[in-house]
Amino acid sequence: MLTETERQKARFQIYQIDIPSDDYQRFAVAHNLGRAIELVVNKHDDLDPGQMMIAWNVTNSWICHSQLAAQATYALLKEKREGRVEYDYHEGWQRVEY
Repeated sequence: MLTETERQKARFQIYQIDIPSDDYQRFAVAHNLGRAIELVVNKHDDLDPGQMMIAWNVTNSWICHSQLAAQATYALLKEKREGRVEYDYHEGWQRVEY
C-alpha cells in the first residue's frame, strides 16, 4: 500500500494480465507490474506452479485506441487510484470490486 505522498508521486499505468482461468483477461491500474499482478490474481484462481501468465503495460494502446478510450484512460489515470478495472465500450473504464 502506498502512502499519500507516494501515491501522488507515482505514475499509474494500465496493465493487462492474461491468466489461465475462466476470467482470462484482466486489467489493473497500478504503479508497477508486480502490484498489478497482485491485484488481479485472487485466491479463487486455480493456478498450478509453472502455468504461464502473460502481463504487459497497455496504457499507450488504450490512449491510441479511440477518442473515447483516450478520454476514459486519462480520466482513470488522473484518479491515481489502483485497482481492477474493465473497459465498457459505451461507458469507458469501470472499477471492479472483488
